[in-house]
Amino acid sequence: MQLLLVEDIEIARRSVVTIKLEPLDEPVEFERVIQMRGDATLGDVHGAATIAMSHHNHHGCSFSTPANNDERFFRCFYGRKRTQREKDLDLEDGCEVSIMSLFKNSEEDGFLAYDYKAGDLWELCMSIKIGTFQDEQPWKVTIDGKGAAPPEYCLQTNATSDIAEAIRSGKNTPELQAILNGVPWNPDTFDKEEANSRAAIAFAGGAGAFTESQMPAFDEKAAQLAYDKFNKSLD
Repeated sequence: MQLLLVEDIEIARRSVVTIKLEPLDEPVEFERVIQMRGDATLGDVHGAATIAMSHHNHHGCSFSTPANNDERFFRCFYGRKRTQREKDLDLEDGCEVSIMSLFKNSEEDGFLAYDYKAGDLWELCMSIKIGTFQDEQPWKVTIDGKGAAPPEYCLQTNATSDIAEAIRSGKNTPELQAILNGVPWNPDTFDKEEANSRAAIAFAGGAGAFTESQMPAFDEKAAQLAYDKFNKSLD
């Protein structure tokens, strides 16, 4: 684990990081608040976000620090080797970087740009607050929030409002089902109990223990065509 700027790992273990996730697109349909111990890696953060979004499979993600603060770029590889293109882009492995290493000290708050599904316009604003305590904090992940996150296989978050409106009005078209990959989705619910139960199991091994799951088959080209057809139906 890389702790470049927080010299003492004990500081990280005595800290709790509160992470707020919101979509960049308006209107804001959902938000998530995740709390983790300060020694969590960016790989842990993405894993917790996956659970918080009520999703079940990893999608390519990327993080970046602000351009005016020694801009760095990260992708979570979860044990796989970087491609040559990823090396050429100088992408660091977020699974080897603790979130607190990105801040000058444990009193500093900040934010990261977070592309939850790199390439699919799932851009989220990640604001971060750090609290440090006298004693070491237990390793656990807690999740809160409101509103349903976008469907797992929706191609971009700014489509969520239109899809939600279509579902609420009972428009269960073949195009809509293709966009949702056939997975039921309720735009008005977020099951916090389920999310926290899943997090307790997924993070039982402590910091850095989260692993990537196998993504099921998904015809992205068909979904894109369906999304384009769905969009035209809104005109």
